[in-house]
Amino acid sequence: MMYIFPRQFGLHNVFTSVVDRQQTTQKFQDYTLREDEIAKKFPKKDKDDQPIKHIPKRLRGGPKQLVQRLQILHGRCSYASMLQHYCPIAEQVVVEEETSDSSTNKPPLPQLAPQTSKRTKGRSMSQPAQSSVPPLQYNLLTELATPLANVSAFCQAILSRIIPNDFWGEGTLQAQNKKTFLKMVNHFVHLRRFESMCLHDVVQGMKASWQRPYFQPTPDI
Repeated sequence: MMYIFPRQFGLHNVFTSVVDRQQTTQKFQDYTLREDEIAKKFPKKDKDDQPIKHIPKRLRGGPKQLVQRLQILHGRCSYASMLQHYCPIAEQVVVEEETSDSSTNKPPLPQLAPQTSKRTKGRSMSQPAQSSVPPLQYNLLTELATPLANVSAFCQAILSRIIPNDFWGEGTLQAQNKKTFLKMVNHFVHLRRFESMCLHDVVQGMKASWQRPYFQPTPDI
């Protein structure tokens, strides 16, 4: 939850924090890994040597359940199978016959191993299985290119599967917000080299249901 709601936990964020120019020259800092920052913020540990993280009152209940649901859906999602479905690659790309003055063969491209389901303590766990498909051989790297429409469909399918519907709101707003977001995902995939998009473009057209209890301001204690 600290990666999704850093401001609520008092961590560095894009809204109220100042970018440290000694760490990055970009407009915003890189928040990919925040474990060191979290360890400094919450130094106390429990009996299992795990940091004690107090969840803010505003994030208890509904928001916490949504994040837990997202983690469950992420664990159940078969990314490799969906990638093969939406962005398939031919099992064998024919390579032109070598001539006396031809260049050396290109290195084979590793295959994505399919996943098999294994039950452990009542929970289904996905593990990679050995594949008998020979490695791909190709003459030009462009032969392995995937159309933008396939990439967009893959991204939208993954996000639709792992993000709970309640993240998008309630009632008619839910379908509208989800449709708007997926439309911007398609737009992002089709951006050209020097084109860009900002957060304002992503949330443009999305609406929030302010009746939800965790959107209400937290009273000062």
